[in-house]
Amino acid sequence: MKREDDTPLHKAVREALTNSIIHSDVFLAGGILRIEKHDDKLCFRNPGTLKLPLEEIYEGGNSKARNPKMQDMLRMIGFGENLGSGFPKILDAWQEAKWNAPTLEDRLTTEEVRLTLPIPFAEFTAETTIQETTEATIQETNREIFTDTIVTTQETIETTTQETILA
Repeated sequence: MKREDDTPLHKAVREALTNSIIHSDVFLAGGILRIEKHDDKLCFRNPGTLKLPLEEIYEGGNSKARNPKMQDMLRMIGFGENLGSGFPKILDAWQEAKWNAPTLEDRLTTEEVRLTLPIPFAEFTAETTIQETTEATIQETNREIFTDTIVTTQETIETTTQETILA
């Protein structure tokens, strides 16, 4: 199976992580960078407040890193886009995937910036049967493995059965 980890969504998550690091105010009391993975979202929480108005961040084009040396180091190893372009690329990746839009909050009372990236895993509810989930997984795996050949679920089951018998 070929692993594809350089999709726009993967790049967006890496950008969110990079932004959290370079914009964190680690000298605040309790200044801890937090990254949380929930069933329905990724949440990047970093200490400090925004150095630019929210509107400018959503538009892109400007960047005021709190940790510019860290930003330079991360850019040298391939993390971080052009200055001021990262957040719009995160928004674009989520829009392209047709996922709910990310939210950026400047929480002044707690001196924390929070970026929430919704992920659609919550749409698999109790009504989704194991069969439906299995079929969807098999079809997606087939698309990834056999890009030139259409393989049906039945063919996959037959191949798996034959491999089991031979083993």
